[in-house]
Amino acid sequence: LNVIDLIGGGIERYSYAQKQAYAINPPKADAAVDSELSLITLALKGKKYKLAHFLPNPMNWRLQQQMRIRGAKLPDVMMTARIDGPTAGDAMRIIKASIETEKKGLSGKFYIDAGGKYPRYDDNLKKLDSFLRANTKMPAVFDDNKSLFKPGSCPHAALYVGWYSLKRYVPAFMWVPGSVGWHVASFEAMHLRDPNSNEWCVKMIQNGVAATIGAVNEPTLAAFPLPQDFFPLLMTGKYTLAECYWRTNPMVSWRMTLIGDPLYNPFAANPQLNADKLPRDLAP
Repeated sequence: LNVIDLIGGGIERYSYAQKQAYAINPPKADAAVDSELSLITLALKGKKYKLAHFLPNPMNWRLQQQMRIRGAKLPDVMMTARIDGPTAGDAMRIIKASIETEKKGLSGKFYIDAGGKYPRYDDNLKKLDSFLRANTKMPAVFDDNKSLFKPGSCPHAALYVGWYSLKRYVPAFMWVPGSVGWHVASFEAMHLRDPNSNEWCVKMIQNGVAATIGAVNEPTLAAFPLPQDFFPLLMTGKYTLAECYWRTNPMVSWRMTLIGDPLYNPFAANPQLNADKLPRDLAP
């Protein structure tokens, strides 16, 4: 399923994409609480929306392009995130690492692990790698082998995106303080507060990342932000973690959650990318 086409190819594909999603994953009303809370302004205005399954995110820049063409008015969305983790100590470390990193700026290597289940999604990771090499000086390590990065093979890890090891974290990374990244797989934030879980969000937080993204239930592949959108926007140093996520997150009222200080801006002190290199309309 590539509901990503809904965002990348036009709002007219939404009905088809939703039907396909329903066929794979029957409608349910469950969602990450913070994703549901993003629509609280609608509730406060007395407006109802369908709880079953997802809704397209009105803040997503690709959707906004399409809606602007149609002259449609988009509903308000509140940007949400959670400072959370297996223990209160993990949550406190996220706060402290974010504050300290902002003073000097995040530096290190960017690890991109392709070779997942679907070649079409690997194209997104290849686009990200090509963009980074053409427009930034941040060292990037790209791998498209079917196997994941080996344990201990990724020193100075500042940024990461890769897949696919379902609920089986691989300790490949030596995370630098303030690091940001996520693993594209289902259920990786399902047991976020269980210190014994081997889910990626849990282990990444325990091992030092300051911000990550994960799913509390099966979200479908299309629920993840496109990496070639999220990371370049973050690397400009002009936007907070929450702004970058909500500008690129495809869905609301759904099963994805952003974990980190919403005001964290890891590249404010040392931007890695000029904003004028971004695709038109990506930057707010």
